[in-house]
Amino acid sequence: MTLANCKKCGKLFMKKNRDICDSCYDAQNKLAEEICNYVVSLNTDNISMVDIIKKFNINSKEFETLFNNAKFVQISDILTIKCIRCGNEFKPGRKTGFICDSCLKKLKL
Repeated sequence: MTLANCKKCGKLFMKKNRDICDSCYDAQNKLAEEICNYVVSLNTDNISMVDIIKKFNINSKEFETLFNNAKFVQISDILTIKCIRCGNEFKPGRKTGFICDSCLKKLKL
């Protein structure tokens, strides 16, 4: 373990296997749980990342971090995310990041 500054709050902490301190990690988990509980309570079959970002007043980077850290497994079947290349919303299937299949195919050409 080494000393590092938390990438979220800047506090000095003993770095383990993540770039944020325990307090920020706990806050991140709490936020993810609140988001999942909210989405489940809506009883809907579709919700966009844009709706979640607006409702919870977070930015797209925070959403991406939660998503990439598998915090939305519980709601992944009803979640749509926005392609960072074309802006279209799509259902995340396999791990392609935030790029839709159409843009991914164009990038592979």
